[in-house]
Amino acid sequence: MAKKTNVKIDIADTDNLELPDGYELKKVKTKAEKIKELEDEITALESIPEPTDAELIELGRSFHPYTMALVDISYLKGQLKEK
Repeated sequence: MAKKTNVKIDIADTDNLELPDGYELKKVKTKAEKIKELEDEITALESIPEPTDAELIELGRSFHPYTMALVDISYLKGQLKEK
């Protein structure tokens, strides 16, 4: 396995930088960029509307063990038909 080497280079130094074959530059996010990305993700998640009671009931039905068993039975019957 190839050894990874991390070298910090200022942006201004990359203009005349030549890399050996097999090497590549990778931008590492700054702390501010990481924070902004997390804040954006939180904002997106907070913008999801609250589910209605009907949606919650349907979701509960779809993940109920009985409903899951019906899905499994249907899948297994399909497997039987293929054989």
